[in-house]
Amino acid sequence: MKTLEEIASLITSLDNEGLNKIIPIIKSHRNTLASMKKSQLSVGTRVRFGEHKGVIDKINRTRVACTTDNGVGYNVPISMINVI
Repeated sequence: MKTLEEIASLITSLDNEGLNKIIPIIKSHRNTLASMKKSQLSVGTRVRFGEHKGVIDKINRTRVACTTDNGVGYNVPISMINVI
């Protein structure tokens, strides 16, 4: 497996056409990762996002409504959620 530095070097060597071909691949993989993470979440699950800890109130298409331990509500992107 190539290191991130090698991959970054390969990406910087691409022309515009090459970049246009690789961007959909990256976006598709991000969507796959988000779907996998979303399948692990459910209402009532304890989560961490940023410096906050809280509980999931509702799962939307791209974001999760959470209430922190001190009662503040946030809509957090699924990619930022970590299950505790």
